Amino acid sequence: MEYNKLLKYLRNELNVKQIDMYSGVTSKSSYKKIESGEKQATIEELIAFSNKLGIRFSEFLARADLTKLDTSFFGKQKSEIVSSASDFSILKNKFDQIYSLRLTNLQYYSLFIIAIAIANSLGKELYQFSPKDVKELKQLYSKRHHFLGIDYEIFANLFFVTEPTNFDFLYEKLFPVNKSQGEVHDNAVQLAVKNAISVFLERKEFKSALMYFEEFNNLKTLNNFVINGYTNLEILYLRHLFNFLNDRNIEEYLKAINIVNLFNDLGEYDIRDSLAKEVSEIAKKENFEVPDSVSLITDKFDTKRSKLS
Repeated sequence: MEYNKLLKYLRNELNVKQIDMYSGVTSKSSYKKIESGEKQATIEELIAFSNKLGIRFSEFLARADLTKLDTSFFGKQKSEIVSSASDFSILKNKFDQIYSLRLTNLQYYSLFIIAIAIANSLGKELYQFSPKDVKELKQLYSKRHHFLGIDYEIFANLFFVTEPTNFDFLYEKLFPVNKSQGEVHDNAVQLAVKNAISVFLERKEFKSALMYFEEFNNLKTLNNFVINGYTNLEILYLRHLFNFLNDRNIEEYLKAINIVNLFNDLGEYDIRDSLAKEVSEIAKKENFEVPDSVSLITDKFDTKRSKLS
């Protein structure tokens, strides 16, 4: 519901008069224009109106859909890029504009990185990240000292765009994390950690993978840090793979499979398919037979992927 309509709805629902809403905040005419949608409210006004209604500002924002990713301009842009993965020509057309705007702000730069990462995942060459781009990335962060969720989102997707050594300097800036900055930020941090572990395990760079496992353990010790349940499970899955690849203990591999099956039971089929493909590829590389349950899931994943190619 749009926030102006929500204001009016909650005011009527809670039996609060207009005069009580705008008194000490704004004028009568301004408030009427805000409720009708003719005028935009300031953050300070919305906080005051929430207080007048007796509800938390965070709940008001959530009910007005102002905290959802897909309601923001860049959220919609990211959703469109992900959706365009089924048609490379659409992705390429979008990329031309994104590339020209990449240095406008961090959100555009993230779109730039996401588009390349998606193309690479499809085996399509959209853009070759060059030494010039690495230099540009370093300049982008040369004077930064305080970091946002979007910085961790960029870091997370860089693992699928270029060699990790090209952005090692960012690790030094972004980690360790020492406090929660809210759910959006905390989820982005965890995505960065998960992607790093996954990539380093695939490359069998166990020392680097272990470093990010330790970063995740640190996150779990922080007061009020919002640990995402699914990400927590995925990192536990990666820990079992790490143990298997180091010790060749089949029990660790089977524990990883159990987590794949858990995602299946939870109805999280995209995560299930991705992990099932990963454990099956590890089995092939390590030259041992994949359990039938995992093979079945992987067959379904490959069928879906062929429709995107």
